[in-house]
This record gives sequence, C-alpha cells and structure tokens, in this order.
Amino acid sequence: MMIGLLPKDNLLSLLLFLWLFLAGGNMLFGIVSAFFCSIASRWTASIADSLGTAALDSEWGEAVFSRLYEYPLVPWTDLNNTVVLGQFLIALGLFLPVFLFVWGMCPRGKAPEERDQT
Repeated sequence: MMIGLLPKDNLLSLLLFLWLFLAGGNMLFGIVSAFFCSIASRWTASIADSLGTAALDSEWGEAVFSRLYEYPLVPWTDLNNTVVLGQFLIALGLFLPVFLFVWGMCPRGKAPEERDQT
C-alpha cells in the first residue's frame, strides 16, 4: 500500500520496493496492491498536499526536517515535497487498519493433529 501511494521517483519508494522483494512475502499481492493504490493516489494527492504543507509548516515539522536534511541520504527521499510527505503520512495512518483487516481476512491453518503412536 505504501509503495502505491508514494510517488515513484525517490529513495523512499525504492527502499520499499527493495523491502517487498527481500522480505519474502507474497510478491504478486504486493505488486497488485501497489498498482491499485497508485491509481487511488491520484485522488488523494490534493489531501496529501495540504497535509504535507501543514506538516512542513508546523513548528515541530520545521525543526525535525531541517535536522533530518543534514544527513546524506535524506534529501533523496523527497520528504521536503508536500505531496510525498502527505502521501507518506496517509500511508502510515492507514498501515495498521489495513494490516488488521487483512490479518482478519486471511485464513489460518489449524495445527496438525498429533498422530497416535500406538
């Protein structure tokens, strides 16, 4: 979901793609969900822009991001872009509800019954 919501031309989305392929999860599901979330991200761009602007203009955000940008790789994440930061915050906010929903929908196998050793 995070891969789909973020714009694809920054280090953050590249790291998320790398994590998808190295984590050993279901790659097909990850790519399909990234595709559909990319389509949905077009409609959330205006909300993300206002959310990112509010986060960057706040006193806390200004202090945190000015400190973060002193590190070498952080400028490549494009978190100074209001849309990227807004989409990232939206994705972080949706992460736990979507995880719990998918966790509840996934079937779980029962433990194998113990065999009689008689």
